[in-house]
Amino acid sequence: MTRQSSRPITAGALFVFGLFFAFSPALHAQANLTQTYVIPAAALTAGAEGSFFQTDVDINNSGSAGASYAFLWLPRGQDNSDPLQSDTFELAAGASVRYENVLAEVFDAEPDVVGAVAVLSNVADLKIMSRTYDVSQANTVGTFGQALPGIPAAELIGQNDTRRIIFMSQNDELRANLGCVNGVNESVRVLIDLYNADGSLLESDFIDLQPWSSNQKNQIFSNYAPVSGYADVRANKDGAAFYCYGSVLDNKSNDPTTILPTAYGTEAPFVEYFIPAAALAAGAEGSFFQTDVDINNRGSSSVAYSFLWLPRGEDNSNPLNSRIFILEAGASVRHVNVLAEVFEASPPVVGALAIAADTADLGIMSRTYDVSQADTLGTFGQSIPGIPDDFLVGPNDTRRIIFMSQNDALRANLGCVNGVNDNVPIDITTYDADGNMLETQRMNLGPWSNNQINQIFSDFAPTNGYADVNSTKANAGFYCYGSVLDNNSNDPTTILPQ
Repeated sequence: MTRQSSRPITAGALFVFGLFFAFSPALHAQANLTQTYVIPAAALTAGAEGSFFQTDVDINNSGSAGASYAFLWLPRGQDNSDPLQSDTFELAAGASVRYENVLAEVFDAEPDVVGAVAVLSNVADLKIMSRTYDVSQANTVGTFGQALPGIPAAELIGQNDTRRIIFMSQNDELRANLGCVNGVNESVRVLIDLYNADGSLLESDFIDLQPWSSNQKNQIFSNYAPVSGYADVRANKDGAAFYCYGSVLDNKSNDPTTILPTAYGTEAPFVEYFIPAAALAAGAEGSFFQTDVDINNRGSSSVAYSFLWLPRGEDNSNPLNSRIFILEAGASVRHVNVLAEVFEASPPVVGALAIAADTADLGIMSRTYDVSQADTLGTFGQSIPGIPDDFLVGPNDTRRIIFMSQNDALRANLGCVNGVNDNVPIDITTYDADGNMLETQRMNLGPWSNNQINQIFSDFAPTNGYADVNSTKANAGFYCYGSVLDNNSNDPTTILPQ
């Protein structure tokens, strides 16, 4: 990979110099950078309680030819019709590159700056992931952070397309922020409807986004606390293209957990959703993890659903089923410490969950987090969505998990769940940043089973790499995820497959 220099920026103004050009369709095409990816939030700024946040960005070229790309800096709350663009970088086929503190490294930014970042490329084969995390010297226990993917332009939210963000809470322990980024060169008003758990509308609000700009509403449920609710976002403007995300933060640790818009399966008379990891067990350094599950019914009628407990490493051909729950139209329910609440489980237990329902209208999100009494700084954790069965990875369908690191600061785990009632072998091939294959490991999963490989890059440390997951089994249906953990705080950050 070849890096070229970039021009400086300041927090209060946006300067465009000789080699930079405006983000316009004509110049876009002239440079042959016709593909756009949007990272909805990036920062180099102080936060609450002495924290200081920076953003790292990982880019992988999954194509068979080299790629060219450039960054755009999109400061929060500004008109970015003429955004600052970096010089062009090159990335070989199969290679990855990690920009640590991307705003400083690429744009020579100085604190305090917040906003969004876009990546322009000549290929549609880039996989992009960011992590924004606390690097304060006052934080002696290690970093806390959250991951946001680079969203391809084709996956932005369009006109009159309502998306739902669940698992939003405001109480003594948690608070919820909501951020949005505009993906077009016109102003867009994003309409926001806030609901409580029974589906009652609390209020209607909005975020006005200038061209290519971003903004965030903090503690969006503060007027209704304590509440566990959800938000619907939409834009009515012709040609709108935007993206919103939720961020649920612990009030003590300030650890943010990313909540992406809910993905729904297709309509079917019977649907299964999979939560690839759930725990009620001790972890490292005196930590103790439990899993909460939030379920929302977007449909117009009540839904019947039940849980299936899938212990790690076991043959779950005959899984333990919960009782049947009923969830009214528009309502949400939070199953706190789901393994104890639903299955009366006692520690230590780890595994996965399936949720069986008679509709595709459920939105499901889980959060696995530390609740140890020894953790006086507050909780930290990671979110994993409920995966509808038609989102499972099928036979000969390779998925890539990037942003995987093993070094003095970070370690990476990789877990998979089998979504079919048959044995499924999954091949996991790891690569270094140059795209050189390191090794292939096979994870043999029994029916409805799951497993996890911890520190999957330990034999090759220090390295920043990625993993491809694949199964050749004819009826395979599985899902894998990455988890990057800080070696001091043990804070996990979820990396979903692309």
